[in-house]
Amino acid sequence: MLLHLVAALLAFMIGIALFFRVLPKEARVTAPEYADRRWITAIVPFSIIAGIQIVNSQAAISVLGFYGLDTEAGLFRLAQQISLIAVFPITALSLVVAPLFAKAHAQGEKEWLQELMQVCTTVIFAFGLLFFVVSVLLAEPLIRLVFGEDFEGSYTPLIILLIGQLFNCFTGALYPLLKMIGEEKAFAWVAGIGAAINVVFAMGLATPYGANGVAVATAASLTFVSIVLGVYSLRALNINPFPTKKGWRNTWRSAKELMVARLNKE
Repeated sequence: MLLHLVAALLAFMIGIALFFRVLPKEARVTAPEYADRRWITAIVPFSIIAGIQIVNSQAAISVLGFYGLDTEAGLFRLAQQISLIAVFPITALSLVVAPLFAKAHAQGEKEWLQELMQVCTTVIFAFGLLFFVVSVLLAEPLIRLVFGEDFEGSYTPLIILLIGQLFNCFTGALYPLLKMIGEEKAFAWVAGIGAAINVVFAMGLATPYGANGVAVATAASLTFVSIVLGVYSLRALNINPFPTKKGWRNTWRSAKELMVARLNKE
């Protein structure tokens, strides 16, 4: 615990130092502008989204624990942690593209926003698909080798979860996009329904099917949220989050070059 605290303090201090190092001089002297009402209004949906994410991450484990299925909870937990590797690019790319989404939306550059979204979707889906194929072929012996034969039962829930994560990857960086362009309310509503699906299905499937059952519940929730938000983005916002041929072609170009060139074009 002490080492964790020390590491967190060091990371904080380094982050502050780097922040002031790269902070433009103009930002130090420019008078700040506040949008208090807009931020206060946004607090509720953002808080709901954060709470829903916690519910989704812990619902299956909690349900299995409630029914006393401790062994199944352990198997599911391992599968859940491994499945998160498939969506690692979403987390990594979000840190880079989120401010670009906000900038493109604020400047009304819909074409650039769509192009950026397509590049993100292609990279994320390609990685997720590759990880899925590798997991189908190699995950079972690797789990047995690394974690022991007691955890062989994690293989099936892992594949089920990865199917759900594939649908998540199929919409790319849609979640951060919706948050950055003021569509957090729609995101919160759909995510809330998805969480309800997760909990209800988990309670119904946990006892007869154990880890496999709650994996189905989690995958169903992921699939529902991804498809509904993807269709909403396509029809209501006119932003296609799904992979396209043009997106695959654009991805062959350097994404870094694409972003830098656009940022420098002032």
